[in-house]
Amino acid sequence: MTEYLSLAFLVDPFDSVPPALVVSSGDDARSEVSLAEIGCYASPLITYDAWRLVDLLRRVRCPLPRRLIDIGDALRLQSGLSRDQGGERHWSVWSATRDSFDAPRDADVLESLIEAKTVWPTRSEVLRLLASAAGGIRRAWPKIYTGLRQSGEEIRFVDVEVPVQQIFLSRQHAGIQTDKNEIERLLDTVRMEKYSAYRKVATVLGFAPESLTFRNVGPFLARTDARHLAEFSDGSIEEHFKMAQEQSSFARSFLSYMRAKRNLAILTRASGSEARLHPVFSCFGTVTGRILVAEPRIQELRRRYRGILCADQGKELRYLDYAQFEPGILADRARDETFLRQYNSSDLYKSLSRAVFADIDHRAVCKRIFLAYCYGMTAENIAKLLAGPQFNLEALIRFRDAVSGFFGAFPGLEVYRRSVTEELERTGSIGTLLGNRRIRLSTGPLDNKERRWAISQSIQGSASLIFKQAMIQLAKRFGNDSILVPMHDAVLMQFDRREVGSAEAVAKGIMAAVFQAHCPSIQPRVVSASFVEEAPSALAPG
Repeated sequence: MTEYLSLAFLVDPFDSVPPALVVSSGDDARSEVSLAEIGCYASPLITYDAWRLVDLLRRVRCPLPRRLIDIGDALRLQSGLSRDQGGERHWSVWSATRDSFDAPRDADVLESLIEAKTVWPTRSEVLRLLASAAGGIRRAWPKIYTGLRQSGEEIRFVDVEVPVQQIFLSRQHAGIQTDKNEIERLLDTVRMEKYSAYRKVATVLGFAPESLTFRNVGPFLARTDARHLAEFSDGSIEEHFKMAQEQSSFARSFLSYMRAKRNLAILTRASGSEARLHPVFSCFGTVTGRILVAEPRIQELRRRYRGILCADQGKELRYLDYAQFEPGILADRARDETFLRQYNSSDLYKSLSRAVFADIDHRAVCKRIFLAYCYGMTAENIAKLLAGPQFNLEALIRFRDAVSGFFGAFPGLEVYRRSVTEELERTGSIGTLLGNRRIRLSTGPLDNKERRWAISQSIQGSASLIFKQAMIQLAKRFGNDSILVPMHDAVLMQFDRREVGSAEAVAKGIMAAVFQAHCPSIQPRVVSASFVEEAPSALAPG
């Protein structure tokens, strides 16, 4: 990437002074530019906090630059570290570029201004700081890009991350149409849902649960029928609650309460917006590379509340989902013949439900069991969650043996899991189908947490790659405007109403082809799923 410009900008969060922008070019010339001008540049623009710039551009109705590259994403990919490994220190644009500023202190001052920790200086001083930043970013970028190349991440960044970022910066700029009447109707429903669950949780605990989360509820579980979850509470135990909810009324109530709180916040945020939402997309939102959506967090909306999102005029929504996405990647990587045969010919989650519960009615919980086991949870711990706090030894053994027996039919899975953890211990890092390596900071034998993330980085990281490459191909075929929201392993799209059927079929074919290109031994399934579930008109408290 030899031809590029660097852009430094500053936006007053209180809109009391106009924004300021400075561009630096190859001869280190630095000049103040307008918002309208940056949309005309043909060369890539290297900058920071691209979402802030996009929000500013759309508010003043200026077009997006043709290629906007967020230096923070490059740093995040290059670091190979998660947030709980202290990754944020390595993702800091200001730490990475400050020595390239005209004066290193300028980086600290600019960061404080961006975070609204410092009173704005004079206009001339703002432009001086931005000129220092634009020059610093331009001088630091070759070193950062070389770091990407040396760490084996250049292809991933250029061919995958940058194009995906353009798709979702474009979506942020364009926004998503909403139904304001539906938002108001659903606000009433979710308030009642929250109130009902709140009363149930408070009644069991004996106090108001406003401050509780899945991370701090552990010490209070002893007085509930979810007390067996306390031994797992060394972090967020939301997934444990989901697996235990069939046996625990408190787990069901607490899940309902936390979901309702979350959905109420999202709907409230949506109700205060314009007719269109302009969510912020973090295209490298997790260490595995999953795309996250914020402001508001519409990915977290339960199906019954998703009806607030609408297609643009003349379009229809379609929701396309990679069915059994991660098991498919696991089956291909493990090369276990029985695993592959069952994946290609049946629904693995239903098969597990039949093995564990003697019916196929527990598919949802068995999806969680399947992934939990594959990512390192033992059959015994799964059995504890399924059996509940009043379990007897016979029930515990029955669940444990059923889970062990099901996965014991796939010996290649255990061989693969062992090979991944051995690679991490031997080399100190683990990657995906293309780059995105996660680095281990310690040495010696792996601990349980490292064993778990070794598998998840390999599989979930590969899933994020496949999904992103599918988004790129869909955007090439149907345009950026067709892609609305990524929903983990699925995507909400909009097609012209006159050709929605044929377009949907082509889109499913594109997604399947990308999946099979990386996992040739499996038969990918892309399904048209239901995006919205009918919500009850009212939930009575009680």
